[in-house]
Amino acid sequence: MRYLLMKVHRYDHMVYVDISEVIEFRDPAIERRQQEIALQHNVDFVKHVVVFASEKIVKRR
Repeated sequence: MRYLLMKVHRYDHMVYVDISEVIEFRDPAIERRQQEIALQHNVDFVKHVVVFASEKIVKRR
């Protein structure tokens, strides 16, 4: 699978492995945590890759 490489905005990806669909999303909590980790280790992240491999949950009645 291919992912869009963004130069300005950072996006994470959720890959639905069962239906071959990719969803781009941003989550402020994930962004904040990455910043905290960088500060703890005294580094600047130049690239990050977050991919959640998932399957759709079918709701049963």
